[in-house]
Amino acid sequence: MSAQTRKLKETSLRRRLLWGFALCVGLIWTSIVCWGVYTVLTGGSAEVRHEANAYARQVLAVVGTFKDEPDGLIAALEKVEAIERESDEDGEVADFHIQLWIGDRVIKSRDGFPDETPVEDFFGDVEIDEETWLRSTTVDKDEALAVSLWTDSSITASLSGTDFFFFVLPLFFSLPILLIPAWFMTRVGLRPLGDVVTEISVRVDSGELTPLSQTRYRELNPVIDAVNRLMTRLQGQLRRERGFVADVAHELKTPMAIMQSNVGIINTSDDETRRAVAVKDLSSGIDRGNHLISQLLRMARMEQGADSQIVERDLDLAEFLRERVIQAEPLASSRSIALAVKAP
Repeated sequence: MSAQTRKLKETSLRRRLLWGFALCVGLIWTSIVCWGVYTVLTGGSAEVRHEANAYARQVLAVVGTFKDEPDGLIAALEKVEAIERESDEDGEVADFHIQLWIGDRVIKSRDGFPDETPVEDFFGDVEIDEETWLRSTTVDKDEALAVSLWTDSSITASLSGTDFFFFVLPLFFSLPILLIPAWFMTRVGLRPLGDVVTEISVRVDSGELTPLSQTRYRELNPVIDAVNRLMTRLQGQLRRERGFVADVAHELKTPMAIMQSNVGIINTSDDETRRAVAVKDLSSGIDRGNHLISQLLRMARMEQGADSQIVERDLDLAEFLRERVIQAEPLASSRSIALAVKAP
């Protein structure tokens, strides 16, 4: 058995269906994840910007009330920063800073942050000392106030500011769970195919080539029709082979009997003339047997399609009958039968 044959026998149709189902679910899951990432990076960023702007305006409202007390204001903002750093849901300390301007003077800042007084609102990533910060700046020109909120980069803020992972993780864990009902469905769905295989095996074991019964599944009926056509063809071939074997046995029986009779004459007769005729008839019978075997081999090759050429020739039927009667004469004489040919 070749390696390719072993590989084909080991392939499972159920496994093929399960892999197809898993591939479809995986593609759907990947599409949903990509859509979620796109939504987070677009809508999530806008949501973070909106929240940061609202938070900055709240800070500006507090600053506008207590701008005459800069020391107390700085202490209050530091407490706000501490609260924001401790409010991370993951238990990690968030990097959050507030930068404040009153007029052209920086009231609160951090080393490395730009001190230039902003003149308009800003939201975006800023590179400082090879670190990426998300800066959200809000300017109140009427009160001559400006505040900048510094936190992680926009992508990190977008991902952490939404329920993205809460949305994706259930999909990830549901993928293997979906394979369990898929396995059950393929097992039950392929059961009619197993019934057809069992029915074919019963016919193979019993040697009966009766047609298979139709099923109620339109996908299986073409297979059953093809198998029934194959069994009908096999039945016809078996009938032809049985008839061929019977014809061969009948054709060989007479020459063998004639040769056996001639051998008996040669062994028992003292008449040299009769023995010479028997030897001649025996040689003719052998030639006839060889000719018959050649014809049978040619017919076998024609059945296999190896030699489809048929040679036609004229045959003198009277002469053919006389030759056959002469060959059968010793067998007829041994049984006290007289043969004669009346022909031109």
